[in-house]
Amino acid sequence: MRACNAYIIAPKRSGVPGFLPEVFPGCTVVPWLPAKLKLTGRVAQAVAQVQAFFADNEDGVYLYKDLRGDLGITDTSNFNKTIRKHNTFMAALGEMGIEEVVHGNGRYRNALARKPQAFGPVEGSSYIADV
Repeated sequence: MRACNAYIIAPKRSGVPGFLPEVFPGCTVVPWLPAKLKLTGRVAQAVAQVQAFFADNEDGVYLYKDLRGDLGITDTSNFNKTIRKHNTFMAALGEMGIEEVVHGNGRYRNALARKPQAFGPVEGSSYIADV
């Protein structure tokens, strides 16, 4: 099995990014950016905090309220506008293989977790690699 990249162009309102993981289990959906944007300010701090959390908690769940607290941000609305919905923050999460999830009894995505890997080696099996 080989990894590949697929570039799909669709308007945000089409809902395509939402159903791609159902069509392609285990895929990573990342918004396209015309060039690698440099992380700066609070967004850079948030990405560094997320990286540090998942370095110590590979299979953990990082609640947004905990991320806000770790960054010292008390205003949820401001956090959502300036960090959570920021294109470079979302792209960085995609590159790290992290997605927004619902944790607990809520109906809305309130946390971050590693994306489950739907594909991978089957224990006890063997394979031939074509290199």
